[in-house]
Amino acid sequence: VIKHRNSYWLINTNLIAATALLLFSAVVDLRGFIATQNLSRAWQFPEHQVDLQYLEALGSSSIEPLQRYKLQLQNKIDGAVRPDHGGNTQHQLMRAEWTVSLLQTRLHIQNADWRSWTWRFAGVEKFSPP
Repeated sequence: VIKHRNSYWLINTNLIAATALLLFSAVVDLRGFIATQNLSRAWQFPEHQVDLQYLEALGSSSIEPLQRYKLQLQNKIDGAVRPDHGGNTQHQLMRAEWTVSLLQTRLHIQNADWRSWTWRFAGVEKFSPP
């Protein structure tokens, strides 16, 4: 009203914004980003437990961040990074290994059927051994 624009301008602007949002969400792996952020926060604050059930619910997008987290836990156990404050690092490592194994199995089963194959998860499967 102030700039004397008609309703077509508002409709076109909303369509452009909605299209941009849909393209962004189609290209960016939001679940992988969420898993990476959750695990980096858990590593920064060791008194907080990692919610592996939530990461499992995020699906195969959380395989790569979980593998990095496993490596960090293994280095922590080996004494390469910092001493263990909670005493349950070995338990966390075993739970993370189990979760990664479960997610990899689900991914291989999903990608075995050609109708459920996607470009995004083909890249994940390429770098995750069975």
